[in-house]
Amino acid sequence: MRHISGEIGEQRTHLDLAFLEFGERPEVILAELAEMAAARICSGTSNRIDSSLLVEWTEDVVQKHVQRVLATTQTTLRDAVEGLRDIANKINQSEMPAQDEADILLRNAPRFEMASAPHQIGAAFWRWLGRTAASSFARQSLRQAFGEAFKDELHRYGRALAQWGEHTARKTQAFVSSYADAYRAQLSRMRGLSPDGTASLELENDIFLLLKSNREVEAETVQTRE
Repeated sequence: MRHISGEIGEQRTHLDLAFLEFGERPEVILAELAEMAAARICSGTSNRIDSSLLVEWTEDVVQKHVQRVLATTQTTLRDAVEGLRDIANKINQSEMPAQDEADILLRNAPRFEMASAPHQIGAAFWRWLGRTAASSFARQSLRQAFGEAFKDELHRYGRALAQWGEHTARKTQAFVSSYADAYRAQLSRMRGLSPDGTASLELENDIFLLLKSNREVEAETVQTRE
């Protein structure tokens, strides 16, 4: 159980560093957008990428990168829940975490919304240059279209994500620790105080109080979402 709690505790640092780093790397987003623009123009679908489509693409690409960061935490949390459920079954404890409870904790991350729309980019001759050259032209055009404003927006967004990540990591750790502490208490009592290996009434009361604390944390999480 210490291993489970430790893995969850490390997610606070993971989210903080990953989101702050993401907010300082606008070139990563622009590079992906350039490839998308070049592919569209070289396919003959359109000679230009208009402003509204650039906004849509940008917000989708940013969201995809956020989900990549959260994927590690989601996997760690799911593994923790499975580990806790396995322990609960071994000690005949009916109170155990559910995956959907854990999933709620990682929802509602702030979404990126561009404050201003960039101007359209593209030219018909790009398609005759090939994908590599078209991507290079697209990246240069995107830098001009987005300007310094995009860099500032992404920086602020990274900061907002880091704050959300810190808050979410605390909630996640409280969620896991409440179950882990309850099971640890039961194991201790069963080994030391109960000759037949069953949980005492006092122990069951302790576990109830610990799990009640966990439900209060969950309720606070739901109120935050609303």
